[in-house]
Amino acid sequence: PPPYTLKQMIRMLHMSAPRYYVMCLLGKRYPADTAEFLSSGLADGGRSFEPEKAGTRMRLAVPTTWETQLAARGNKPEVWDELVSTSQLPFMAMLRNLRNIILAGCAPATHETLI
Repeated sequence: PPPYTLKQMIRMLHMSAPRYYVMCLLGKRYPADTAEFLSSGLADGGRSFEPEKAGTRMRLAVPTTWETQLAARGNKPEVWDELVSTSQLPFMAMLRNLRNIILAGCAPATHETLI
């Protein structure tokens, strides 16, 4: 049998907390009004009702990592310079991508930091 998906596991294990994250993972719609918001249990986590989100699918925010930065902004020298200068590039990722960093034409300060 194929492995279970995250949605199937949440439903099978009857997970309900933390409510906001469970609803985001299941792709539920944001409550339409304040009464529905309170009855859904979303207020328990210290959240307040946001009317501009009413009726839209709830999704988790994409974390900001070096991979997401490169995917969104491309393999450009400015991106590599920023990742290295802000220490957002882990050591093993730097080793794997050393050739890309050199060929991208990064600033000399970036090369000095890496060496």
